[in-house]
Amino acid sequence: MIYLTNAFSVHMIPRTHVGDEKNLHFRRISSYEAGAILRSGAIRSFYGHGESAYHLARYLKIDIPVSRGYIELKPEDVLIIAAVTGKRKWEAGEKPFPGWIFFEVTTSEDGRERNKPAA
Repeated sequence: MIYLTNAFSVHMIPRTHVGDEKNLHFRRISSYEAGAILRSGAIRSFYGHGESAYHLARYLKIDIPVSRGYIELKPEDVLIIAAVTGKRKWEAGEKPFPGWIFFEVTTSEDGRERNKPAA
């Protein structure tokens, strides 16, 4: 599953037993790559800010439903974080053209990033 959020929380890490290890891989990506990943399969949006979702959808040219909920990442999942940088100008009544920063987050149990061979 491909998830879209505006932030990351430690609660998204899969539940483990004491001593278990999970590896998280954060990679900063461009808006072009974020859009390509989001268009590559079924996405589930947990973008809870309506105005932010609206402007991000226009920026990436994709449909982004407003939704809130709980995510627990599995090894096959991809999380795209699209965070607004600076203040949300539309909340101040200014012309909306926010900055965005994008990250791709994946998990693994063997320490390797997905699609990367063992050394």
